[in-house]
Amino acid sequence: MKIMAVARPERGGSPAYTPWHVIEALRLLSQTPIGRPTLVGALKLGESSVKTLVRRLVETGLITRTPRGHVVTDDGKTVLDVVTKALTIGKCRANAEGLGLCSYVIIPYPPPMELTTVYSIRDFAVARGCRTVVVGYVEGGKVGFPGLPRDVEYGLLRSLGLRPSAELRGTVLIALGGCEPRLMSAALDLLAECCALTPQFTGTGQ
Repeated sequence: MKIMAVARPERGGSPAYTPWHVIEALRLLSQTPIGRPTLVGALKLGESSVKTLVRRLVETGLITRTPRGHVVTDDGKTVLDVVTKALTIGKCRANAEGLGLCSYVIIPYPPPMELTTVYSIRDFAVARGCRTVVVGYVEGGKVGFPGLPRDVEYGLLRSLGLRPSAELRGTVLIALGGCEPRLMSAALDLLAECCALTPQFTGTGQ
């Protein structure tokens, strides 16, 4: 039962929802049984998109229908647990340098120390719909943004308010506050490439 399979194109067309919507649906359904009309409002998607999302979640065994609404299965809880533990998600404490109100996510992806890697990850995220993305690294208790002027980097660090542990290691993605779904989708796609993740997430196992 694979999380990324739910958001893959079907019959030649891509679904209107993103991997973020898949995770958000699992999160909501893990709290209480919910029907489709409630999911439509919570996910801000059309009725047909939510119908497709629910169908594919059921088909992959991540949720099941009950008389009170859909609920997350044990497989769904495992997937949600993998993502929750893998990602560090937050919002900027104040307006970040040139970004306005923003959100960030830290993923256990190899820290980008070289500008070519930073640009590659940035372009990857932008291609998924976020107009402005800043990419940095976390390693050895330090956060950095290669290629940025020192004063801009300092402003970003103040806005994020991060005090990472020495064990936290990965890639930081920052985007405008209204771009959370696309930012999360980019982060989830990058996670799917990371060989350390479990088959339940990546879609490489049964």
